[in-house]
Amino acid sequence: MMVLNKFVKNDGGRLAEYNIKDLKKNQSGDCVIRAIAIAMEQPYKQTLIELCEYAVKYGSTPTSEWVFKHYLKD
Repeated sequence: MMVLNKFVKNDGGRLAEYNIKDLKKNQSGDCVIRAIAIAMEQPYKQTLIELCEYAVKYGSTPTSEWVFKHYLKD
């Protein structure tokens, strides 16, 4: 038996925090932040702030693989 899930569009809460409706698809460069916010069921802004703190602490960018892997591990 094959089970199909219905697609639910979700921006991870980005639009609720920031008025960026005019951005075209994939222009924002925040897919890592949105994915983590959705997966961890936490607000977009909280995820963004915490990833930025990790980036500053470790001298990288919030969306670098090294930063988000350490963020998710902790």
